[in-house]
Parts: sequence; C-alpha cells; structure tokens
Amino acid sequence: MSFSVIIPFYNAQDFLPQSVQSVLNQLGKFDYEIILVDDGSSDTSYRLATKLKQNHPEKIHLYSNPQNLGPGIARNLGIKNASKDWIIFLDSDDSLKNNLFIEVQKQIQENPLTDLISYDFDYAQNTAGGGGKYMREDMRKDMLSLKKPRLSLIKDYISLQMDGSAIFTAFRKNFLLQNNILFTQFFHEDVYFMFQAYYHANHRLVIEKKLYTKSNRKHSIVNSIDTRHIDGFFNAYDRIYQDIYHKKELLESYVKGIVGVFAIKIRDINAFAKDKMALYEYLYKKVAIYKQQIPSQKFPQKFPIETKYFKIFNLFVNSFKNNQKETFQNALQDLLEKSWSCYDLHHSIFLAPDEIRACCKRFFVGGVKKGDVILHKIAPNTPKEAIYNQILTSKQKLFSRINAGNASECNGCPHLEFKKWEKLDRLKFERISFEYHSICNMRCVYCSEKYYGGKAPLYDVAGLIDLSIENGAFSSCKSIVWGGGEPTIEKSFDPIITKVATQIPFKQMVITNALKHSPTLQNLIDNNQATITTSIDAGNEANFKQIRGANGLQKVFKNLALYAKNNPSNITIKYILMPNNHSKAELEDFVSQIKSYSLQQCNFHISCNFNEASVQEDIIKSAIILYALIQNIGAKVLFFDELLRMRIAINSPEELETIKKYLQKMGLDSVLESPSNYQKVCIWGSGIQTQILLKKSIFFSKIPSVAIIDSNSEMIGKTLMNKTIKAPKDFLEDNCPILISAVQGTPRIYQEFLQLGFDEKRLIKGIIL
Repeated sequence: MSFSVIIPFYNAQDFLPQSVQSVLNQLGKFDYEIILVDDGSSDTSYRLATKLKQNHPEKIHLYSNPQNLGPGIARNLGIKNASKDWIIFLDSDDSLKNNLFIEVQKQIQENPLTDLISYDFDYAQNTAGGGGKYMREDMRKDMLSLKKPRLSLIKDYISLQMDGSAIFTAFRKNFLLQNNILFTQFFHEDVYFMFQAYYHANHRLVIEKKLYTKSNRKHSIVNSIDTRHIDGFFNAYDRIYQDIYHKKELLESYVKGIVGVFAIKIRDINAFAKDKMALYEYLYKKVAIYKQQIPSQKFPQKFPIETKYFKIFNLFVNSFKNNQKETFQNALQDLLEKSWSCYDLHHSIFLAPDEIRACCKRFFVGGVKKGDVILHKIAPNTPKEAIYNQILTSKQKLFSRINAGNASECNGCPHLEFKKWEKLDRLKFERISFEYHSICNMRCVYCSEKYYGGKAPLYDVAGLIDLSIENGAFSSCKSIVWGGGEPTIEKSFDPIITKVATQIPFKQMVITNALKHSPTLQNLIDNNQATITTSIDAGNEANFKQIRGANGLQKVFKNLALYAKNNPSNITIKYILMPNNHSKAELEDFVSQIKSYSLQQCNFHISCNFNEASVQEDIIKSAIILYALIQNIGAKVLFFDELLRMRIAINSPEELETIKKYLQKMGLDSVLESPSNYQKVCIWGSGIQTQILLKKSIFFSKIPSVAIIDSNSEMIGKTLMNKTIKAPKDFLEDNCPILISAVQGTPRIYQEFLQLGFDEKRLIKGIIL
C-alpha cells in the first residue's frame, strides 16, 4: 500500500516546510511520495521547495506550472505524475496528523475495494476556528451524510449540506483515472471534483477521527471575493446540472443547492468585498439565468424549514427586484446575525442511560409524533472527558443541520426560533435533566420501555457532573429536573442529588411516582431545595392500577402528604386526562382524595396524553371540570400545561358557547373567564404558553390592551409578538389584572407574585379559552 501526497503551493514560503514536515512525520513505515507543485509563485517558495527536495530526494518530487493557474490545475499535474496507489491532497498551509497513513491503511486492509475514504479535521490553534479546551468547533458536520447510500448522499451534497473540500478525503488513484475525475481551472475547483467522486464511487468509507489540521488564514482564497469566485461556484453547479438534469429525484436538492450558492456569495460579498454593490449587481443578474434554466415549479421552492440560506436569497431577490438596494445591506446584516435554534439546544442537557438527548419536547407533524431528539449514543464505559467533548460537538452539528434544513428530527418543532442566538462555542447548561436510567416500579399506559425498560447508566454520571461543574458549565443553571425511570429507587440518586444540592445552588425538581418515600428528598423539600411532581391520573385504586400499572394509590397519597407536611408549595400533583379516566365521577373521587389528605395547598398540573396528536371535546370539558373542582376545595395554584394548551382547538365563538352551556348544567361555568370583564390584561410569563394563548385563544382576541412581564432579567426589554417585555415591578402600582402564564414555572411565579407585594385580588384565577 502506497501514498502520493500532492501539495500545490503559491507564495507559501512561510508555511510550506511545516506542511511537508507533517508528511515526513507519519508514524509507521510506508511507501509514499510527496509531490510539490509550484503554481507560479513570485516569492521564494520554489527555491524553498527545491531545497526540501534536495534534503529528501527519495521522497519529494517537484513540478511547476509556468504561471498561476489555480490549485485545481496544480493538483491535476500532481495526479498525472503520481506513482502510488492512493492520493491525498494537502494544502500548503495545512498539515496531516501523524497517524493518517496508519488509519487509512487499516481501513483499506479491511475493505480492499474502497474507492475513497473520508476523515475529520480540526483547526490549527493559532488560526481562526481554533480554540481552547472544550470550546472548539473544528469538525466535519456531514458525517451522517457520508454514511448514507449514494443517492441520499448526492442529494445532501448538491443541496450544500456537505463539505465540498477534497483535502479531507483519500482517493484510490485508479478510481480517479478510470472515471476521468480531475479538477477544473475555476475557483471552487473542489465542488465538481467531489461531486464526481461521490457520484462514481461504489465503495466509500468514513474514519471518524481528526486526521487533518486546517489553517484559516485571513487572506486565504476562501476568505476573499471577486467575480471569479462567483463564477467559479456557479460554473461548478452548471457542470453538476448537466450530469443530473434528467434525474427528477435530484432536482429539488439541486435547487436548494443553487439557493445556497447565492446565499454563500451574498454572505462573502458582505464580509470581504470593498465594492459590495457592484458585486451584488453582478450576482443578481444570475437569478434570471437560473429561473430560466430550472423548471418554474422547482425554482425557488419552499422546504420544511425556511432555512437561513432561503431567507438570505429571498431578501436579496426581493430587495433588488423592488429597487430597495439602499436598505438591503442593513437588513442583510440583521439577518446574518440570526439563525434557527431552540433554548434546549443552546442551554440544556438531557442525560439518558445510553445517550445524550437534546430535548424532551414532544410534538406532532402530519400525525407523526416527534421529539426527544438524540444528540449521540454513548458506548459502555466511555470516559467522562470524551462524553463532555462530544456533547458540544453534537450540539454544533445539530445546529448546523437545522440551519441547512437537514435535521428531519427537528422539522416542524414549534420550539424552533429564528433569532439572534449566542455562539455555540462552549457548554452552558441552564437546564439539566437526569434521565440516566429506566428503572421503574410502575408501568404507566402512556409510558414506554424508554422509561421503564430497566436500563442502568452506561457511564459515570457523577463524574460527568463533576467535570461539567469544574468547567463552569453550570454557572448559570436555572433548572434541574429528575425524570427517566423512578429517580428515588436507583442507588446513585441520594449521593448525586445531595452533591448537586451542595454544588449547584438551585432548587431541583424531581418527577417521582411517590410509591416510595425518600428521606433524602424529604429533607431537600423541607429545606426548600427541591420540588416534586407526581402524576396520579385516577380517583380509585382499580383505575390507578390499570393506568399506572401498579397497586398503591393510598400509599402514594400518604407519601405525598408526608412530602407536603412542611412545605406544600413544593409539591405539584398532576393529572393526565385520557378516555379511561376523565369521567366526572372519577374526577370527583380524585378531588375527594386530595381533600381527605389535606393537599389543597399543593400545586395542580392538568395535562393530556402526550402520545395523542389531538384531544376530543370531552377531554377539554373534563379538563375544565377538574380545574373547577380543585379550585372549589381551596387550591390556589392550578394550570394547564402546553401539551394540553396546544391541543385545545376552539376555533369559533359558537364552539366556545357549546362548552359554556355544558358547564352551566353543572353549575361550573363561572370558572371560565369572560373577556368582557377586562379592558387590559398583564400576562406574567414570556414562554410558549403565552404565545399559544395570544395566538389561539378567543379570550385574548377580544382584549383591547395586553402587556407582558417577566422576572427573568434576560427577557426584560425584548419583544414577544410585537410587545415589549417589562419587569414585574413596573406594574406594582398598576391595577391591571395579572394572568400567570407558565407551566412548571407557575408555582415559582405565584410565590414571586406574593413576595413582591402584589394584591392577590389582581390574579386572574379562571380558565382562559
């Protein structure tokens, strides 16, 4: 097995020796050659290369172009003169890891028919892109695409969801020659070269190791822009089009790619050009060309998520079409600072038994349940340092795929927002969810093996938490949740929750079925260091066993009474409404149990089955009845969660009137708030619950004036649905009625409301529909 390493260079006197040395430093004994190709350098590079050749005559060969023709033509000269089995391209300011030959050889020996092998890279520490420990974004983001079947890979590649560089791939020389795969003379010479390679390769491999180190110099080709750069990229896509125009299944991906090419060049002009407007005008002329070339039903086209590239392209076309060029630059700058993401991707971590999850959100798209997005799987006994590093890498990759429109697991998620997000360059866990085992003493009908399958964690959870604390990842922690299986029955629960309570000064929330009483948890509740949420879902023992998969309704109520004895505001009792537990008699039995165990001062959370995409009208009615019944026994903190809110579909006053009449028969209609009683409402909370209420409720469509407040200092001053978010203190002297709009934060907001001295009479306590 032998290697030809081809290094084209142009005015590379400052870094060529280090590049060559990285090849000479390869571990192991290999048959290899270094082919240096001078591309018309005007500095001392050629003289330097000659000296390198003299020092290593058996390894280094030197060729030259008579003038500067670009790296593609220089590489072609290298291919022509290569004498070894495998070809590796190395840029003159980059370097190879010293184990590249070893890793590539290992794969080839196991898979001798391989045509090409892709590998990962990192950035040099002293260049843009390099960074400190745990803060680097220096990897390929197309590893998933590289492993796909050929057609799927080609779709990803031509839609610009993959890296188009030849330097991160090793090629069998005969494969390139047999398929006449060579570089073009244009800028962006790699684009069509890699398309041909992927298009023709029958056997591909991926090495998920960083085997190449990339520099990112300020004045490199990729960090400059003129008409040649624009033409080069489009010429590459014109060549691709000639190869695929007859393949209808690829046209949509091609259009997505063309839109991406426009967006990239718009971004480059903005970043690097001196005469921006001249290049924008030049680029705009190409829009008409592609509208004519591509079938009208394909160009341009909407996709599941309006990607950032599409937003840039649409802004550009509309601005120049409508002669709004003067305002385009400012609008573009604002747009470039925005991206698609969600709070959890940037600020949360969900620890599962054998994987790290990005979120625990569940939503439906086209009737299909989605959510619980996986960042990456964890192999048994993976070191905590490797897991910690991989979390950041996986978040960065998912972020990139979302913005490329290539994260199908996130498409349609209502929690995605297009806004200015802080850079995802280090881990900042504002929210952590401990779901690291699926050991449970119940089998709830709405649950799954994911949460009761009996899996123990495959990694050192406590060690990972220690490392995260050590690196400051929890310095801004705002939410700590325990879920998964039943937290209290796993052996590490007591030591970990105690350690967290000591080292992260934030109240923890434990989702427990309360079948077991935990003295450790009791102590934390009594000391205001923890809250619990327990779902009961039944009013009698028989139905409890049917729904929760275990006996023990009275035992649960007794344990809840113990937990609530000293601090009932830290206890939330939940009821998930389903077809088999929503009868009025069942709900009355449940409320009777609440009263008999003196749990009225607890908080009450009303929800629905998250496995269902919608809820029937009778479930909505039952939710209202349950709310009214609990409120009638003196409970003060009650709320519908966003799962229920999102599924409540009352689309007309007539539908609302039907529900009112139904409640009137039971004498419970007073629980519904009437908009006629309010001229102004102040909503406390700026999350998804508030957005749902403002967008969907008939109530708020009839309120003349609405204000939004939030005690989170980071939210104050921002806007939500064209309303500026203000601080609670701004409304202390105001008589405006206040509606608490939150889910898990409702009990906390209620306590803040009281502590700040608000008059409780100002609270809107009924139901908003």
